[in-house]
This record gives sequence, C-alpha cells and structure tokens, in this order.
Amino acid sequence: MQTASSSGVPSSTEACRIRQFNRNKWFFSVGGIGRDMAYTLVATFLLTYLQFGVSMTLAQFTTLALLIGVVGRIWDGINDPLMGSLIENTHLRWGKFKPWIFIGAVLTGLFTLGMFLMRFLTGWWFVAYMIVVYLLWEAAFTMNDIGYWSMLPSLTSVKSERDQLSMLTVAFAAVGAILTNGIFSLFSAGNVVRTYTVWSVVIVLIFIAMQAMTSICCKETPRPPSSGGKSGVSFRQIIGVLRKNDQALWMALAMLTYYISNGLLITLAYNLYYVEVGYDGNIFLFVAVYGVANVVANFLYPFFARRFSRRKILTVSGIVAMVGYFGIFALGWFDFLPFSLFTFSAFGLFVFFSTTVFYMATVVNFTNCVEYNEYITGERNEALISTLRPFVAKLSDATKYGIQILVLVLSGVYLLSQNISTIESQKSFLAGIEDTHEQIAYVERVQSYILRAEAGEDADALQAELDADTVLSRYQLKAENLSAVGDCHLFRTEKTADGQTTQIDLGEIAAVPFSALTAGEGETTYTYELYISGEGFNAGNANFRDRVDIGARLTLRAAACLLPILFLAVALWVQRRKFTIDEAKYEQILSKLEARHAAQTEEAPEVTSVEPNP
Repeated sequence: MQTASSSGVPSSTEACRIRQFNRNKWFFSVGGIGRDMAYTLVATFLLTYLQFGVSMTLAQFTTLALLIGVVGRIWDGINDPLMGSLIENTHLRWGKFKPWIFIGAVLTGLFTLGMFLMRFLTGWWFVAYMIVVYLLWEAAFTMNDIGYWSMLPSLTSVKSERDQLSMLTVAFAAVGAILTNGIFSLFSAGNVVRTYTVWSVVIVLIFIAMQAMTSICCKETPRPPSSGGKSGVSFRQIIGVLRKNDQALWMALAMLTYYISNGLLITLAYNLYYVEVGYDGNIFLFVAVYGVANVVANFLYPFFARRFSRRKILTVSGIVAMVGYFGIFALGWFDFLPFSLFTFSAFGLFVFFSTTVFYMATVVNFTNCVEYNEYITGERNEALISTLRPFVAKLSDATKYGIQILVLVLSGVYLLSQNISTIESQKSFLAGIEDTHEQIAYVERVQSYILRAEAGEDADALQAELDADTVLSRYQLKAENLSAVGDCHLFRTEKTADGQTTQIDLGEIAAVPFSALTAGEGETTYTYELYISGEGFNAGNANFRDRVDIGARLTLRAAACLLPILFLAVALWVQRRKFTIDEAKYEQILSKLEARHAAQTEEAPEVTSVEPNP
C-alpha cells in the first residue's frame, strides 16, 4: 500500500520504495534478453542443428528427436510444479528466488555448451550423450525459469508498477528471442558447425552475465514464510480446479490448439525455405518480419481492445491468419504467385501480426477465468490457474516436436538433409586441421573415395573402407553422401610474408588436380577450405532442394500451413462457442464479487481489544 504525507507528496519510505522499484525493473527485465537468447537457442534451433550439422542415421535421429522433443518436454511440464514447490520453501539470506536464478543460469550455460561443443562422439553413443545432457539442461533451465518468473511479483505489489514490469520483461524477452533467430538465420547456412560453436559460447556468456546482474542488483521484498498447509502446486489441485471451472478447461484447450498452430510454421520454416527457395542465409528477412510483426501487434493491441470486443478481435485476427497460412501453402503452384523470399515474408506478415493479436485476446480470456473461479467456488486459485498456461505450452511443444519429426522422417526430407549435414561437417573438419600437409592428405583421400563412388562402387564396401581408413575415419564421412561433398568447391587462401592474402577457387574438390595442391613456397602459407556455396554453385541446393520430390514438398507445406489452420480454427471455435465470459459477463462477475466481499466485511465480527489484567 502506498503512503503519502498530508500534502500528497510520497513519504520518505514510499519514495525510497519507488526508487528501488525503478532500479529493480530495469535490472530484472533486461536480464530477460540473455534468458530468452539461451532458451531460443535450444528450444528453436537444437533440432535444426541436429538435422543440418550432425551426421546420424534415420533411426538415431528419430530416437534422439522423439526423446528430447516429446518425452523431454512432457517431463519439463511435470517438473515445473516440483521446482515451484522447492523454491516456495526456500528461505536464504541471499533471497528466496535469486539463488535459484543464478545457479540455474550457470548450470544451464554449462549444459548448453555440452550440447553444441562436444562433437567427439558418434552414432548411438552421441544419441545417449545428448539425451542425458538435454534432460540435465531441462532441469537446470526450469530451476532458473521458475525462480525468475516467481520473483517478478515480489518486486512490487502496486498494480500499475506490476503491469509496467510485466510489459518490460515480455518486451526484452522478445528482443532476446528475435536476436537469436536473426543470428542463426543469417549465419548458419553454409557454416553450421562454426556458427553454433561460436555463438553458443557468446549466448551462454550473455545469459550468465545478465542473470548475474539480475541476481546481484535486484532487491527482493522480504516476505514471511508460508504458514499452514502445503506450498506449491499439485496436479490433483489442477485437476480439481478444471473439474469445477468449465471455462478454464475450455480455455486450456484453446491455448493448447493455439500454441500448436502458432508453432508449426516456425519450427518448419527453415526446412520449408531451404526446400522451396534455397540453402542460404536470406531467410533472415523472414525472421525480421516475424520480430517486427510481434512488436507492432503488441503495441497496437490496446488500441484494438478499446474499440472492438474480444470476440470480434479473435474472429478477424483468426481469419486473417488463416488467409496468410493458405497464401503460403499456395505459393509456387501458380506462375503469378512464385515462392520467393518476398512472397514468403509478405504472407508471413499476415500470419505473425494476426496470431499475435489473437494470442493477446486469448490470454485475456484465460486470465478472466481467475475471477470466474472465485465467483463459482469462492476461491481465486490464481497460482493453480496460472500454472495451466506453462503446462499447456510445454504440452503443445511436445506435440509440435512430434509432428515435426514425423514430417521430416516420413517425407524423406531428413535423409536428404543428411547431404547438407555431411558437407557442413566436412567443412568444419577441414577448417580445424592446422597443418597444411594434413589438409592436403585429407583432400587427396576424399577425392579418391568420391571418384570411386561416382564410378558406381558399392556403398557398403566403401563405407567399410572409410571406417578402416586411418586418415578419414576420424572425420565421420558417410559413403552415401560422398557425391554431395564432391559438389563442394575447394578454396585456397595464400598469405604472403607481408600479410597480403589471396583466395583462389580451385573448383569442385574431386576435380582439383594434385599439382594444384601445395604446402607452401618460401614464406607464403596456404590454407584450404571447403565452400558449400559461392558464385555459380551451391552444393546445398544441388543435394537437397533440387532432390526433394513433389510428395515431400506437399507434406511439408501441409504440416506448416494447413495443420495450423485446423488447430487455429479449433482455438477460435472454442472461444466463440464454449467460452462465455465476454466483456459484459465479466463486469457482472466483478460486480457480484464486489458485493459479496462487501457483505462478508459487514458480517465479520468486530474484534475488541482487551487489556490484560496486571
């Protein structure tokens, strides 16, 4: 409660509290940039990294993706209440939340590096290693995540300040997600391994530094330990609320179907773009449209909310989004509507802007279930109802992951993408060889195997030789992908003693004559590098985009565009037909609750203090 002097000026205590809040709001919200950069790196790009940067068999990829993408996400949703209970019962000198925020950030950073830097294992050993590290990452990030969001209400109890803090936190979190999307969309194509190696380190350092800033510089409001009863949230309590609160149950379904709809295009966007447009970094424009549309929609939503009912906002935004999805599906089938970066981004703008507006109206509907719960049961149960949203979000993530894996595997897109992962890996291996003589030995041996593969030798026999080859066995080269490596060009960088450098394209690696390979002349040094794309060639396109058949393209399009329409239609139908708390009914509920509270206050017995007898 705010206090002020008789003149209306805040008291010194209140002025001090306001200064502390103004300090807290920036140290807390800005810390969200690093958090969402790290989360987006794993949640959005781990599967892309595994698909395009790591060589695995179909069985290995499917097993790994299902375990970390589906089972891992379900466990994460189950783990949230457990971590919430642990944090709720923490009372340390450093605070209730800050220890978990910082420790969770450090552990999350270490496990993140473990996923993207450790490439020494192969095959099923790599699968087992990644499963273990990913589950540890999930536990560590949950520790940080629950601590961070639970700390927000402790920073202020003033509604206007809490709204401001929430807005800043969500805005800076969006900045973090957009930055990570931009980095990897711009730099990863043609340089996957190096991009993930370098930027994972950078993002982890930013994450830990920003969470350390939040932990050190934010000051929690001291709160007494909870007394009586159990703290935390249990699934039995959640189920109990849903059984009584039909509106919360319907909104949980609406949120689930919305999250699935909204996530499918994003998770499949890179494959869709690489298949239809090409393997390059220009998808950055599409990601930029995604970021700008989200920011603008968030900014304009209050304007829409003041002029239109939520039902109308949901209907119009839902229809516009469906038009955008269908527009993307229709690209490329007609001469007047080609599939290009521009058309993809233009229809993406319709989708991203409209789905953001749809989401914000959905969140308001979901939040109103708290007052409805108090109206029908006499208890608000804010924590229980609020827990539903992250749980539903993680359940939807598991569903999206499952759909994505099925599409990539059943369409054959994953197997073709292994051509790209092979050439990306070989590019990284060659760049990591420091000695020029060893680089030349690598090139000579790879040339011989490529020529034999192109001559029609048996792939199994070649693979057996590759595995036994003392030079190439360490480079994880697959016989079935040799032709893809052969489409890459070999570049030589010549550096003279005075620091002048010259780069020469020697042509396709298999066609480079031995006479063109040299370890150095005098004080001139030579370095060799594989290039996946360049002027007049693109090995990624030749071995991925140009080899995807019509069936695979249709499957990918349907999953990225038509399934979202279906799930979004369900979310819209639920809120139009089953959700009954419109603006008028919500005001009626508030009026009745206010009257109930007033009546309870009047009926409360008056407490008279009695002086104790001496």
